[in-house]
Amino acid sequence: MFYPQSCRHQRLREQSGHQLLLLPPYSPHLNAIEEFFAKWKCYIKTRNSNTTQELENAILSGCSTVSVEDCSGFFRDVRRYALKGVRREE
Repeated sequence: MFYPQSCRHQRLREQSGHQLLLLPPYSPHLNAIEEFFAKWKCYIKTRNSNTTQELENAILSGCSTVSVEDCSGFFRDVRRYALKGVRREE
């Protein structure tokens, strides 16, 4: 993918010793809500809802299955992945 940049910006970056790091346009690893939805959807699917009311109940109760600790872990994973990208690790 091409990211246009001016010669002036490139020169200023080089003079200051900064480096331009490009992130992918979208990465589920950098989006903590993806992990939330994955856990939530897994719960909903295991409920085997047969009616609209059962599905609504599963959707609502599924939210409570994602704990504060889970969310902290999701953001910890995002941070770890982002740092790997900055360090250019695999």
